Amino acid sequence: MITRINHEIRKQLELPLEEYVLADVVRQFKKPTTAVEIAEEVAMKPEEVAMILFSLCDRGYVEQGKKSKKFSSTSLWKSATKEQKEEKQVNPIINLMRLALLSEDRIHKQTDYYWDGSKDADLAEKIAAKLAFSFRARFNEEPEQEDIINSFCLLLDNLPEWHRNNFSMSRINSDYNGIISTIKSSVRKPPPPKSIDDLLNGI
Repeated sequence: MITRINHEIRKQLELPLEEYVLADVVRQFKKPTTAVEIAEEVAMKPEEVAMILFSLCDRGYVEQGKKSKKFSSTSLWKSATKEQKEEKQVNPIINLMRLALLSEDRIHKQTDYYWDGSKDADLAEKIAAKLAFSFRARFNEEPEQEDIINSFCLLLDNLPEWHRNNFSMSRINSDYNGIISTIKSSVRKPPPPKSIDDLLNGI
C-alpha cells in the first residue's frame, strides 16, 4: 500500500508520523482488519501496531469491533483527511505549470523535489502572477495562458545552477527578482574579446 502523507493535515491533527500512516493504512484496507494484518503490511511488530491503533481509537480516528476485535476507519478520519480537490482547479494554469515542472528534463537529476499539493499550488499561483506582471511590463499587453506557461518554462530552463541543484517552488517565489536578474545578465553577457591572432585572421 502507498500512503500519501499530507503533512499540513497531519500537523493540524497533531499526529506523529507513525499514527498518521497506520490510520491511513487502516482506511486503505476498506474492511475491518486485525492488528496482525496491518503489522505485516507496514513491517512492524503486532504489539507496536496494536498500541498505536488503540491510541487512534482514543482519538476517534479508528474503531475496534466489539466482537471481531478488528480495526476500521471512522467517518471522523475520512472527513478529516478528505482532500479538497476543487480548491486549486479554479486556475488551470497551476496544473499546466505542475506538468511543465515535472517534465523529466526540467528538474536536476540529483534533486529530491516532489510536488507538494496545495502548498506548491499556492506558490505556483504567486509565481504565475509575477510572470504575468513581468510580461505586461515588457510587452505592454495582457498575457494569454500560453504566455504564462512559456515564461515559466523559460525560467525553469534557465535557472541559475544553485537553484537547479536545490530546487524548491518556495525559493523560486521568494528569490524571483534575483533569479530573473541573473538570467537576464547571463543572456546579455557580451562575448569574450577576440585574441590578436583572431583579429588579424579576420582582416
